[in-house]
Amino acid sequence: MIATMSAHSPYEHLSGLLEIDKIGLGWLADVTVLESVRAVSTRPHSHPHAEIIYCLRGAFSYRIDGIGDVSLGAGMGLVIPARTRHSLLNNVDAPGKRLGFHLMRRMSASRAFSVFTPDDYDGFYATILSKAGRPFRMPSPMAVSIRRLAEFARPQRALASQECGLVRILCCSILYDTAATLSLPLATARPNLMEEAVKYLEEHHAEDIRIADLARYIGYGRARLFELFKRHTGLAPNDYLMRFRVRKAQELLAATTLPAREVARRVGIADPGYFSSMFKRLTGRSPSACRGTR
Repeated sequence: MIATMSAHSPYEHLSGLLEIDKIGLGWLADVTVLESVRAVSTRPHSHPHAEIIYCLRGAFSYRIDGIGDVSLGAGMGLVIPARTRHSLLNNVDAPGKRLGFHLMRRMSASRAFSVFTPDDYDGFYATILSKAGRPFRMPSPMAVSIRRLAEFARPQRALASQECGLVRILCCSILYDTAATLSLPLATARPNLMEEAVKYLEEHHAEDIRIADLARYIGYGRARLFELFKRHTGLAPNDYLMRFRVRKAQELLAATTLPAREVARRVGIADPGYFSSMFKRLTGRSPSACRGTR
């Protein structure tokens, strides 16, 4: 069950919140942690500050005004601009864990602690907001820092002064790493998104894979994924997966004496009857007719 911390913050269903006044960084409005072991209802909402969502566990699909549907899996992040209405699809928060980084538009002149100059921060903020709505993968060092920071945002935990210093270091490191990651050209950060999608399907073809798994991995909504994938390959993702499975089945049938039922299982098709009908539709031959043709 998620602890609600409405006495401290307007955010729903929080399981952790940092003592931001003790942190004293003039650009950081809030650090929140949302963790749940079961689905809970949520409401569409917006925040007065820009939010970076870092997904630590689980998978989430957001609907964001002006952007559309975006999916996040573990190890991915997403920027949502200030005052932008957003919600989880079907207004249901799935089990999982996320850390939210809430950024001021400008660094406060009365900040207690300063690591970056106001100009430094303006540059970071502009870079981060320029990639709003585009999921990104967290490099391993950033993910480690985020997980470590989340450990400090526990209910009723007061930070010692030495811990506040460490938390400031983690927050500044996360800000810098996020801006650095998002400043990379798309081709550098993710060489070719649809090639990555193709590779994912091929590597997992023998598993009970769903297109929803691919959407979470890539970080796009279903409709956008289908559009881009078909533009890249000429096929919808499920059609590509089935054709690849049939090609792998052809190889097994030609090279082994495995029963057709076992061949179907090895390429990820549980129903032998469905396997036979799809095989014949795509190849024009029955599985038995492909024996020893290599």
